[in-house]
Amino acid sequence: MVVMETGADDFEDAEDEWIVYTSPTELMAVKNALEAAGVETKGAEFTMEPTTPASVSVSDAKKVMRLVDKLEELEDLQGVFHTMDITDEIAEALEEE
Repeated sequence: MVVMETGADDFEDAEDEWIVYTSPTELMAVKNALEAAGVETKGAEFTMEPTTPASVSVSDAKKVMRLVDKLEELEDLQGVFHTMDITDEIAEALEEE
């Protein structure tokens, strides 16, 4: 109940902790409201959650992951996100590389 009263959009049980979701504009307000209610927080950060996963072939998945790896090497970037749907087949192919 405390989470929903803070204005958060959703939350999930991650066993040892709870993950609270909110809009970017409400992030700090929700964090501060939780702390004011006596809920210990580990932090608050922006994350990108895919809402429309993209299906790709194994060969395209390999290309995308090579690009992601190259982008992550750049010092100016803080994070790289993709919406690629990683199936078991794709995961196995990526592990082989």
